[in-house]
Amino acid sequence: MLRALSGKQPVAQIEPPPTSTLVDIPSHHNAVIVVEGGGRVLNFNSHARQWFDVQEKLPDLEHLSRRCRPSETLLKLCAAEGQAKFALNGKTVEGNSYRIPYPSGNVMVVTLQTPKENPQTIIESDSSDQSLQIINKLSASTVADLALKPTLKYILESIEEFLPADATEVTIWDEDSETLQPYRLVGLAGLERNIEKSFPQYQLGKGFSGYIAEQHKPLLISSVASSKDIRPTIGRAKHHFQSYLGVPLLLGENFLGTLEIMARNENVFTENDLAILELISGQAAIAIYNSIVYEEEQERTRELSNLAELSQASGSSRDISEFFSQLLKNIPSLIETNIAGFLIYDENRRVLEAQNPFIGIPPHIVEMYKTEIPIGSAASQIWEKEQTIMTAEAAEDPRLQALGIDHIAQAAGIHATLLVPLTAGGRNLGYLQVGNKKSGGKITENDKRLLEIIAGQTAPIIENAELLHQSIKRALRSEAIRRIANLAGSEATTDEILKYSLLELVRLINAEKGAIFLFDEKQGKLELHIPSGYQLSQDAQEKFAQLANISNFHKTVTYTTHPLFSNQITTTDIPPLYQKAINTLEVASLIVVPLIIRDRGIGEILLSSSQRGAFQKIDQQLASAIAGQIAIALDKASLATETDDSLRQRVEQLTGLTRVSQALNSTLNLETLIQLVFDEAIHLTQADCGIIFLLQQGETKSAAPEIMFRIG
Repeated sequence: MLRALSGKQPVAQIEPPPTSTLVDIPSHHNAVIVVEGGGRVLNFNSHARQWFDVQEKLPDLEHLSRRCRPSETLLKLCAAEGQAKFALNGKTVEGNSYRIPYPSGNVMVVTLQTPKENPQTIIESDSSDQSLQIINKLSASTVADLALKPTLKYILESIEEFLPADATEVTIWDEDSETLQPYRLVGLAGLERNIEKSFPQYQLGKGFSGYIAEQHKPLLISSVASSKDIRPTIGRAKHHFQSYLGVPLLLGENFLGTLEIMARNENVFTENDLAILELISGQAAIAIYNSIVYEEEQERTRELSNLAELSQASGSSRDISEFFSQLLKNIPSLIETNIAGFLIYDENRRVLEAQNPFIGIPPHIVEMYKTEIPIGSAASQIWEKEQTIMTAEAAEDPRLQALGIDHIAQAAGIHATLLVPLTAGGRNLGYLQVGNKKSGGKITENDKRLLEIIAGQTAPIIENAELLHQSIKRALRSEAIRRIANLAGSEATTDEILKYSLLELVRLINAEKGAIFLFDEKQGKLELHIPSGYQLSQDAQEKFAQLANISNFHKTVTYTTHPLFSNQITTTDIPPLYQKAINTLEVASLIVVPLIIRDRGIGEILLSSSQRGAFQKIDQQLASAIAGQIAIALDKASLATETDDSLRQRVEQLTGLTRVSQALNSTLNLETLIQLVFDEAIHLTQADCGIIFLLQQGETKSAAPEIMFRIG
């Protein structure tokens, strides 16, 4: 054949085909992406760049997938050969992927093209399919977890899977505050994501959400920058979203909130996306409503459980601080506030004062958190109304200003606050106060309703605790008086009786210092009984060694026999005689009661405290009762001493007379008899010296008598 082919034969002339016979090949409009293993984009044609609306030469595959719904579809096509239909920037496309060899290994060629069917049919079919997928997924998810946040998470994640959104949000309508509470899905796709409650709330009629809430109509904005009539809120505008789509969540005629999606580029959302969002909003509204009802029921159950626990916990405590601590343990979690505590009214002093502990307020501020409610004052009028006080700014509320606690609220940093009266048996015991919501929002009507329930339950508990406390206190006082009476009737010395009686009294009324002063009738002085002094320094003992003398004794409680009581010491309500004691002991509250025997003062007891309002009138009454016991003991000791001295003196007198009588019968020596009488008289009278004269009468009456005999 080679020879044959190499022989000399005529060579055929091959004419080139005429150019007119070449067929023009039309250019395609498919988007082509070439991706190597690991997801790196090797090639990206102009149609793909236009469809994905990107400017980079070789964009990131993850960035491209975010333009697709579902976003995983493009990633799956780049990972394995296949065919799929999905949404790209709101448009339906068909994708095919092919694996081809490449020097560095196999690569995937992905082609995207517009479906050949009727576009309107595609849109309607695609919308229905995507909506059905979202609804099915949503139904399955909400059945698994009825709580609100998981439900919102499922809704927003499902929407992100099928719609080209860079951010999603659900708002829930709050009927009490007439605001929309936003919830956003935060976190990166593919990682752990959570629903986060955002602040501030959206106002009705303001911003995109407020417009939907007011009109109950969907809102599609292709260019936020070009929108003049409706503008986003400040908080949302800072995220620089350029496309917005939102629909109302309606359950019948009931408005529940809004369902919203946003994108950073303009013209991202289409009427097709709006149709999908409207289709799923009905199912989303049902799921959200069920979650709200479920959480309300759970909240009621938790409230009842905490209230039951509150009642059980408080019933077992007798210490007043522990008692209020037990009552407060569950209240902040029920109302979700940073501040919670009790203001209890003292009828004897007409003072409304905070009780320690007071959650959210330092103890030193709680000590100052008290106010007097004088009869007929503006504070008394508010107190007698027994009304709930709810305010957004405590320091500026006229009712709190009238009560005189606005400055304390300002010092403690209390802003939004709620005070509910504690009423039991027709008597107002005080207020239960909460303040400063943890969310930073206002106190709501629901908070008021719940706190009124709590106050209604705790008021009888507080009343019973108060009665129990009073009963225990009366028992302790009775026992103390009994011990003092036994001590007074015992063989104890006067010093022991005074010391331990004063110690019992000081402990009963919680005084800080105590002293007993006794009146010395012979010297006319009111002197400190040093052995019985309680918490008196050496300096105080020296200053109080003599409280009064004969010149100012008439100004003492011992002289007047009228007790002295003051819970708020001033220079005008205390006699000057006691000013030295006040200055030395740093007295803010004072009780002075007399020691009285047969309507005659024999001394007094002084009790003091550096705290204002430390004593009550019943403390004065108790001090007077114990002072009576001490006075009786002192009188008995005095009588016993006087009886012994008188009896000894009488015996000595009789003995002396006996010796004189015997001498008269045994001798007639006048000098001896007179000397004996002289010696006995000096001894019995305990005189230092004396003299006896025997006078001889003169012969006449006018004559002066003469000393006949003299001794001494």
